[in-house]
Amino acid sequence: MYPVGGANAIAEHMLPTITKAGGEVRTGVRVEGLVMDGERVVGVETADGETIYAEAVVSDISARETVDQLLPERLRGDAWVNEIRALPSSICHFSLFMGFEGDIEADGA
Repeated sequence: MYPVGGANAIAEHMLPTITKAGGEVRTGVRVEGLVMDGERVVGVETADGETIYAEAVVSDISARETVDQLLPERLRGDAWVNEIRALPSSICHFSLFMGFEGDIEADGA
């Protein structure tokens, strides 16, 4: 069953949890590149020229698109990048919507 309110309802409940844990969520921001420290991703460059640093960066595009579009050119020839490019195309996805009764925050969620 899809939650009442659709994807917006999911976001409305997830965002406070993320921000309470010290995270930040931005919507409608186009990422143009990854900010690297050696071979470690430490942030992103946005289309409007802003640099956003983070302890963790999660890409919501495919692995192939991430390395082809966002990875700095100097790293695009690395062996691990070629392994990602060799992955077969797939349209598979998995969505899980869970419903709970009661106050799950009070129980530690």
